[in-house]
Amino acid sequence: MTKRSNSSKTQHPDTKRPRVDKKRPSFRAPSAPVTTPQPGSSSVNIAQHAKLAQDSRGRARKVGPQYQIQQPSAPKLEDNAPPSTPQVSDMQLESDSLKQPSATAPKRQRATNHMKLKEWLELRSALLDELHRHDSAYQTTPTCATCNKTDLPVYRCRDCSHGATLNCSGCIVSKHNGLPLHRIEKWNDKFFEKAELSALGLRVQLGHDGESCSHPEEGPDGFMVFDLSGVHYVNIDYCGCQLHQTEKWRQLIRNQWFPASIQRPHTVFTFECLDTFHKLTLQGKGNIYDFYHAILNKSDCANISDTVYRYQELQRAFRLWRNLTGLKRSGRALIMDGIRETPPGGTTVECGACPHPGRNLPEGWEKAGQLLFLYTLFIAVDANFKLKCKGRNIADIELLGNTGVYVDESSYQSHIEGYKEEPEVNTCESEHDAIVKASTKATPGYAISGKGLALCTRHLLVRKNGVGDLQKGERYCNMDFIILSALMGIALRRVIITYDIACQWSKNLDKRMKTFPEEMQVDTSTTKIDFAIPSWHINGHGQSCRENFNIGYLPGAGKTCGEEPEVNWSHVNPVAPSVREMAPPAHRETLNDHWNGWNFRRTVYFRNEFRRRFKEAAYMSKKQQEIYDQLTATFGAKCIKEWTNMVTEYEADRSKPNPYEEPQCGTSLLEVRLALAKEDAADAVKGKSSKSAKVTLSGFFTTAFEIEDRQYTLRHSEQPQKKKKITKEMIEKQDKSTALIRQINGWREAQATYTPYAATLIAANPLLNDPENPPDASQIPLYLPSSFPPDVRAELKAVCDTERRMREGQADDALTGIRRQLRVTQGLKDFKKANISGTGNRPNTRSAAIFKQVQEKQGLLVDRYRRARSALLVLDPDGKWAAKFRELKDEDLRGPAREVEKVTKGKPDPLNHSSSRYEPSWIWLVSGQKPLDGDDDRFHDSMRVEWVKARARLNRWNEEFLLVQEEMRRWLTWLEFRAKEWEGLIGQRTDVEASISRGLDAYAHKQAYICRQRAARCATYWLPELKKAGINPPWAMDYVANVTRRVERGINDSGEDLGEERVEWNGIVGEDEQEEEEAMSGDDEIIGSDNEEEDMDVDD
Repeated sequence: MTKRSNSSKTQHPDTKRPRVDKKRPSFRAPSAPVTTPQPGSSSVNIAQHAKLAQDSRGRARKVGPQYQIQQPSAPKLEDNAPPSTPQVSDMQLESDSLKQPSATAPKRQRATNHMKLKEWLELRSALLDELHRHDSAYQTTPTCATCNKTDLPVYRCRDCSHGATLNCSGCIVSKHNGLPLHRIEKWNDKFFEKAELSALGLRVQLGHDGESCSHPEEGPDGFMVFDLSGVHYVNIDYCGCQLHQTEKWRQLIRNQWFPASIQRPHTVFTFECLDTFHKLTLQGKGNIYDFYHAILNKSDCANISDTVYRYQELQRAFRLWRNLTGLKRSGRALIMDGIRETPPGGTTVECGACPHPGRNLPEGWEKAGQLLFLYTLFIAVDANFKLKCKGRNIADIELLGNTGVYVDESSYQSHIEGYKEEPEVNTCESEHDAIVKASTKATPGYAISGKGLALCTRHLLVRKNGVGDLQKGERYCNMDFIILSALMGIALRRVIITYDIACQWSKNLDKRMKTFPEEMQVDTSTTKIDFAIPSWHINGHGQSCRENFNIGYLPGAGKTCGEEPEVNWSHVNPVAPSVREMAPPAHRETLNDHWNGWNFRRTVYFRNEFRRRFKEAAYMSKKQQEIYDQLTATFGAKCIKEWTNMVTEYEADRSKPNPYEEPQCGTSLLEVRLALAKEDAADAVKGKSSKSAKVTLSGFFTTAFEIEDRQYTLRHSEQPQKKKKITKEMIEKQDKSTALIRQINGWREAQATYTPYAATLIAANPLLNDPENPPDASQIPLYLPSSFPPDVRAELKAVCDTERRMREGQADDALTGIRRQLRVTQGLKDFKKANISGTGNRPNTRSAAIFKQVQEKQGLLVDRYRRARSALLVLDPDGKWAAKFRELKDEDLRGPAREVEKVTKGKPDPLNHSSSRYEPSWIWLVSGQKPLDGDDDRFHDSMRVEWVKARARLNRWNEEFLLVQEEMRRWLTWLEFRAKEWEGLIGQRTDVEASISRGLDAYAHKQAYICRQRAARCATYWLPELKKAGINPPWAMDYVANVTRRVERGINDSGEDLGEERVEWNGIVGEDEQEEEEAMSGDDEIIGSDNEEEDMDVDD
């Protein structure tokens, strides 16, 4: 990577500027030998990666008098989980190898974009003057710069490097014999006006590579060429030689002009024009209409010339160009009859980091034992209802068929034909089921209502034949066909499918699969299919789904989250407004092209992404090991052994008891009422009950709690508008208030029996004793024992104890309800964003009404919990309940998963971490009551879930650490396989002339070269990071001859000695973290990009 120095730094151009890594300490490389996973082994012996104590900038942190190294524990797959990971040898950091920073050295300030813009701002007037200089001829007397003739019309070229020079008509034409599309301007003694080379006599000879033809055939008048520089009228001559007999369209193609028609072409589009729009639309999602008018505006933005309309021709030409380039990139031209013989999905850019037996997997991979999870295929499935297509009955033809990411359309339509009225019963416990049934339906006027998609979960590449059109909702008949098409031909031992409704879709899949053709069925006797719900969507599901379909609990899943389709939707959704107007064939071709472009760009990002993932996994595996060890140390060995056996049995057989199932150890209000009712019955038998009481003591408090809830509801009911006219809402509210007052008055009779002191408080309250102005029912105080003075409560111990017990049950029930409502709310938000937004007023209004009901229930539960806790603070301030029922703040009311859009005071919420680091609210960590004396076993059982979750997090990060290494190896192996595949196609075509054969072979050689260059760049970029972790992969020697570590020192502009360390692998220097961040941020000081693969044109 080449970097340009800052403006404040000077450097001789021939002097290599040393990398600056201020005060980074040097240290010795680990000497322990390392190995990598080999098939057939049951464990992995990899030297553990050591990590310096670092600050946020990645620099060594000074501790005490010298720099020290902290030795983190080795990440390992605990118990029966797959392999053990790195062990590290000690490394000593010498303090005398460091040069202490100078206390007086000034801190250099980097020039910011704001500072540079300010410099230009001061020159605006001069810059504006210079722009006007180009509007006139530089010379006072225009003279031809070539022949020096004067008093003649003179011309200039806007596209030549010395375009300001003036030439006469003859000279300007002779200079542009091979440049017919340059823009020419004529000086008319006042200003420059547009001129055409064709009007000056320039003719373009086709068929002879620019040479003259003995039998030229004049082309049509007004022949039009569309180029990036604008629209040009060109005089052309076809070759009419009898010897060549070359078709006219072929002559135009050989001149890199794509004709709009075959028989008598009058309009062509340059290859550069079509290719540029192709790249623009893949990157920016622009449409061809805007591109076409941009070219017209570049030629004549004021529209003072004749109107040109070639929009339909450009549409047709680009559609053909897009199809041809897709076939070219997939190598179909190098095979005899390659287009017709293209296999299903043959033009799709496949994911080389996924496992492909026979192409990127080692021999004997099936016998990898505990490492078999490394060869798992991860598939993510989802549906999108924004990529619609109108039913306009436009006649069109298919250019793509089933050779891309789409399923075979004819087989697909035949399959779903018999399922038009298929009833589907929802068996999931998802809390937003009502929304699903209310809002999902076909959109009138649209032939296609959305898309079903399957992609590789870990790398986000769309699977070949993994996309299908949806007609009405997310029906099983559609999704089954799409998923099985994406899995067709699979020869792996395990597949993990993530789907937001996997809990119900997975049921009876084997039975449904038998209705498909044999080639689409997955042999479940040799291929195990596991199902999981994506880590974000699962929070909208019920407790059973969260415990049985959590991908974080699935062995071998690594840190796969399953939400990858959402990233893909955000990429492709911007083209929705344009593709919905197309005919279905063009609609599918356009989306196929965008998904294929997406796939290629994803492979380009593997270089940076795999390095980032490896660093993250190396760090998090150590961190999770520390957390797991600390938690394990708090329990006895017997308890740990019992839990370990339980979780390993469950991982082997899902029918065994689920260790992740939350224990029901809390005491509900119903349980308290039942216990009190039994006590009342016992008292009645013994003759201790109050004969004057019409209700039991527990019934007395139960009614009081109901009255408190009704008061809250009345206070927070919707207020009617302030009008003099009596409304229906006003009458209903008054009726509810009157009914509540009657209930309170009736309850007062029981209150006089159990708490006679309340009568004193009622009599002392003037608001309760004014018959002319009755009080608001929602504001009437109830005067429960928790509101009495301490001396009065001391005389009512039995009554206060009953209220305390019932308040604990009330708080427990309220907390459970709050958690449920938060899951419902989160599920509603996610569903509305993905399925309802933008589909019309009725679905949005219906969703808003349900959302309001959920929020109202949540508000009541929050108030109920706070009332219960306030009473407990009075009745038993030091009770054991305080450990469970903490203060409930508004910021605690957040879902179990992070809220992506949440911000605090305009800044990201500090509590909004990723799912693997997210710190949930305390309400989700309440696992039951603390143990009573002698009840340790019950407490440990309630903590089992927390321990197995910590174990799962540790194992998933250790699996991720190994999975990323395997993905690196697979990607490099895939690139080499593809290079050899390209080379194997050389010389296959014998039915073409020599010039085409040479072009085919050259293209194959180029593609093989690009594959190997990409592999080398990835390997040399990853190896320094791997070596820092103490890993020396076997494939390293394929790309480097030796491994050395050296320390280079440089001197900065101030003469300060900068001690610097870098890892060099055969001359390839590993960049440090700061440089990588700068390169990825696109800083203007960077000349070379870290993504130079983007500049490799694989189209030509």
